[in-house]
Amino acid sequence: MGATTAPTDSWDACVCTIEKANSLLNRAADEGALESIGVN
Repeated sequence: MGATTAPTDSWDACVCTIEKANSLLNRAADEGALESIGVN
């Protein structure tokens, strides 16, 4: 993913740094997609 992020609907799982995880969660919040994030 690097400096850019793939569309959130194009990935199912992510292994990343805490900083990238924060970025992904912020993006999901901006896109109204937090309800689609869960732990299985």
